[in-house]
Amino acid sequence: MEIKRLSWLHDYQYESLPKEYQELKKEFNTLNTSLKKKSRRLDKIKEEIKELKSNIKIESQRHNQLYLELEFINKTYTPKSYLQVYSKNGKGEYLHVIVKYLNTSKTIYLGSKLKVINSLSNYIPNLNEKNYVFKIGNFLSPLISKHFIKLNNPKEFLSFTYKMKDIIEVLEKENV
Repeated sequence: MEIKRLSWLHDYQYESLPKEYQELKKEFNTLNTSLKKKSRRLDKIKEEIKELKSNIKIESQRHNQLYLELEFINKTYTPKSYLQVYSKNGKGEYLHVIVKYLNTSKTIYLGSKLKVINSLSNYIPNLNEKNYVFKIGNFLSPLISKHFIKLNNPKEFLSFTYKMKDIIEVLEKENV
């Protein structure tokens, strides 16, 4: 943006101008000064934007590099679990949680569907026979990750056998 200038006036020239032109000249000078300040500020901001873009590019490259190096943690050390319902020789439905961890699967037997729903209904609000698969799965996933899996000794989880009574013990300790 180009800021247009008027030639400089001496005091005696300025004084000889009609009053309305003196006011216009004064307003012009004020605007000229304001435009110069804003133009310099805009240039500084543009320079700062260039610098920020450069910093973002450098940090983004480092971020992507670290992500690639650490991505295996989410895939390997973050357990994934889900509830499975199965029938045993027509005698009823039974539940167990399958936990995928360290590229292996581990099953935690919970028991019959009715017993599990009854024992967990104290800890899971509005648990019933229609929503139990979703609610129990969502409830047990963080509980298993927090209390049974230790990242400093990951193979410990795979070496022990866990049952519903272990889960109930943890829940009772948390509610104390």
